[in-house]
Amino acid sequence: MVSALAARLGPYSSSPHLQVAEDLLLALRGDEAATSLYLQLGTRVWGYPKLVAVLSDLSVRDLLHFDAMEAALAAVRASPHPDLLEASLTSHSDPRVRRLGLAALVHAAGPKEGWTKDRRSRLSRYQRDPSIAVSGPASFVLPPE
Repeated sequence: MVSALAARLGPYSSSPHLQVAEDLLLALRGDEAATSLYLQLGTRVWGYPKLVAVLSDLSVRDLLHFDAMEAALAAVRASPHPDLLEASLTSHSDPRVRRLGLAALVHAAGPKEGWTKDRRSRLSRYQRDPSIAVSGPASFVLPPE
């Protein structure tokens, strides 16, 4: 059901679809086993500020397990505002959330936007992160010269 509903959501979604999605999101938020489904559906509805708030909430509730991180990475990579998302995630106390910030940075530096001096500087901070969960993947991000 989540996949079918998610396919019908987007910027021009109908009110009934959005209402069903919001109601289902309330139910999914309360089910720890459904965290990845919660993220999968929510990313079709939420803007980046709500996504940041949800990721922080999941961090506090220690629900960013493997499947949830996969869903969160997919959400970050689909964001139309990766720079804003990255700016909100980069200094989070949870290394899993900072890892999502790294994914947002890489997404922001896609082929159309490129690796600016500022993005390279931010990548360098991720490469020096005290958590190997962040610095490890960051060390393999190799922007073109």
